[in-house]
Amino acid sequence: MDKSIFNKAPLSDTCDCIICHRQGVKASDEHIIPKALGGYMHTWRVCTQCNSRIGSSIDPLLTNHHLVRFERHKHQLKGQSGESVISPLVGTFMGEDGQRYKIEEEGGKLVPHIIGGKPTVSADGSQLTFCVDARDTDKIQGIVASVCQRKGLPIPKSLPEWKVQTSPSPAINMQFSIDIAAFRLAMLKIAYEFTANIIPDYVDDAHARLIAGALHDADQLRLDEIGVGANAFENDLFQKILGKYVDFTKDTRHYLLLINLEDKLYCFVKLFNLFCVPIKMSERPYAECNDSVIAINDFATHDFDVFTLGELIQHVQTETKTGVKLAEPYQTQLQTWHSMGFYGDGAGHNLCFDLAGHCLGRDIDVMKTFQEEQIETLLDDNCSRIVYHCDGNICVGLAPLGWLLPIDEMVILTGHKNY
Repeated sequence: MDKSIFNKAPLSDTCDCIICHRQGVKASDEHIIPKALGGYMHTWRVCTQCNSRIGSSIDPLLTNHHLVRFERHKHQLKGQSGESVISPLVGTFMGEDGQRYKIEEEGGKLVPHIIGGKPTVSADGSQLTFCVDARDTDKIQGIVASVCQRKGLPIPKSLPEWKVQTSPSPAINMQFSIDIAAFRLAMLKIAYEFTANIIPDYVDDAHARLIAGALHDADQLRLDEIGVGANAFENDLFQKILGKYVDFTKDTRHYLLLINLEDKLYCFVKLFNLFCVPIKMSERPYAECNDSVIAINDFATHDFDVFTLGELIQHVQTETKTGVKLAEPYQTQLQTWHSMGFYGDGAGHNLCFDLAGHCLGRDIDVMKTFQEEQIETLLDDNCSRIVYHCDGNICVGLAPLGWLLPIDEMVILTGHKNY
């Protein structure tokens, strides 16, 4: 599949916007997967106004999601303005000892610092008690002077007595609010823009109009009506369909799968191996997705690829071989027939014969004559096998003796590597 539709800017600077459906409006460069998540797929079918509205009200639901912030910090995926990504654990928290701490990131490590409490003065005014972080000991004299001035007490000329207490591993309580629903609007936006680029007339679909309206209004209340699923690893078709061909252990990738299921069109959006959300895109299937469409965006390589399922399988194939399985008892006897082989065409293909000895041609050509019910496809971890069941009605010739040996199966074995 030609991926240039996602990275080649159009000649015109206007478009018919797929969000607001206005025609001839100024086009913009819209990242389908937000740039802050390492997205490299573009569309120029969104107007500048809708792009701005999406960037302020929809994309942040995902880019600022607490769990996503962990991934962005881990991979240092910077935002649109290029600012560094701060750890979600940076902030002010309460320790189990009742002391407030400020967590800061220093040299790639999270370091807690004490936040000094309000100074207290004894009843007779003879003692002033407060605490500061060890890095702030130079501020002690100023704090003492400030308190004494407010209380009308004499300011001591020398630094009062103080001592350092250490707590190398303070227990700190952290509470976070994690969105489990609103982020789906941003996932819907990714799926919609991707689908509209793959299927040019999709935007005229009644369900597409419903989606565009929800995105235009940033309306989260329509998500269930549209059919935006929850975060659902149990519905992760990526592993079921592509697990033999794609290395899903890589955590620098995002995936999109556009597929016809149960006479409807669905898009599955998988980000960081963190979210996998199924989204209904249409109440009917589309011919463009009969072979499914897969996009793999890798922010480690700063690139992406788009395949049909057939193209992906072909892309990862390494070598194809043909072979035969002899009928019993010839399988065992063959091991004792040294320096012998099967008659072939010199290019690695066996010649096949019927039981009367008439040559039927090369095995690769004979396989084309089989009926669908005689063919079985098997997938192993690193290869695929297409088995043609012969039931002993086809033979190979044992060279140099010329004996005809019945075979049970002919096999096409194809090795592959993961993408």
